[in-house]
Amino acid sequence: MQLETKKLLDDIRRASELIAQFCVGRKIEDYIDDALLRSAVERQFEIIGESLNRFEERSGHSRADHGLSTDHYLSQRPYSRVRRRRRQRGLGYRPSQSAEAPS
Repeated sequence: MQLETKKLLDDIRRASELIAQFCVGRKIEDYIDDALLRSAVERQFEIIGESLNRFEERSGHSRADHGLSTDHYLSQRPYSRVRRRRRQRGLGYRPSQSAEAPS
């Protein structure tokens, strides 16, 4: 196995472990209410996705080669449950106060 491939797989492993650590003892309500937790978990999923895309590019294989369509994954919308609960609670999307320019 090439060194670059090993690094990509290690990135996926480490990101998965961090997601598991972040979520230990947490409920979906904790995830919904805690912007820092959501950001941390989502960033690790981004790292996994980036690593998978690079792995796919390097290997010359695509998801379609294995009967996996990207459309299938997009239709699953993992965050739809979270968004629905946020709407039910009247939380919606609100940019953080720190992201705004000072007056």
